[in-house]
Amino acid sequence: MREFSNLIISSLEVREIVWVDAHSQGGPEWVSLEDAYEYAHEPLPKIKNIGYVLHETDEYVAITDTVGEDNTGTVHSIPRNIIIEMSTLRRGQEHDNEGNR
Repeated sequence: MREFSNLIISSLEVREIVWVDAHSQGGPEWVSLEDAYEYAHEPLPKIKNIGYVLHETDEYVAITDTVGEDNTGTVHSIPRNIIIEMSTLRRGQEHDNEGNR
């Protein structure tokens, strides 16, 4: 299983994706109009993810930042229409024969 996992991992691209996130203010309590107005004028937060590209379509890019022998960490599916920029940090490559490290 480990050799198969290493083969899959080595073929995946690693990318940094910068995207804009939605945010909200308030909760069950009332918010003053002044506070709401101030909050409404704050810029949307920019988020950065770095991860292995598991799947991509015209609609979204799905990445994970953690890969084990037969499992992954959280998968983030990021819609392309909120992506500001995307950089390839490592291209997918053929499995090398260096053995397990």
